[in-house]
Amino acid sequence: MPRTRTQHDIAARLTCFAAIFVSQLGAKLAVQAASPPLHPFHTSVAELEYNVESKRIEVSVKLHSTDMDNALSAVLGKRVDIEKDQVDKELMKYLESHFYLLPESAAKAEEITEKTPLSKVHFIGKESDKGWLWVYFEMELPETDETLALVNTVFLDRIKDQINTVSVRANAKRQSMKMTRKKLWHTFDRAWLAAMK
Repeated sequence: MPRTRTQHDIAARLTCFAAIFVSQLGAKLAVQAASPPLHPFHTSVAELEYNVESKRIEVSVKLHSTDMDNALSAVLGKRVDIEKDQVDKELMKYLESHFYLLPESAAKAEEITEKTPLSKVHFIGKESDKGWLWVYFEMELPETDETLALVNTVFLDRIKDQINTVSVRANAKRQSMKMTRKKLWHTFDRAWLAAMK
């Protein structure tokens, strides 16, 4: 029995919807296949050591590459692959706004103004290692005599269970701090700098 015009229209629409569905499903599967696998733990580890000659703090930070890709992608509004794309400037801008020293009074007040002295960052380099990203930079101390606070909010705005651990090496001793959404900063004792000689 030949199809009526209505049946023909319905069949054409179903074919069109099926084609759209298959195409969207294929695109979604392709994106998932290209994305790195998710990881169960969200951590970053940083080590700080004071260089007496340069009067700068040398920093090495170990981050999940996937988390860094996602953070920069959100900032830049396009997909970023930290291992392939030239985004060193954007990477350091991100770190400078999430990892810094400032007067403890400003940290307690949760207020940063144009007059708040902040540490300055100088990029050294980066390297990838099996899903991890190592970033190396130096921080100039903020120009203030006040007690300092170290802020590390890397990924905390994006990942609720993110834990950022910072170790300060001073000779044979090591001081450790842990930053989470509940604790964004810790007091940075200037005595550690005196011990880093």
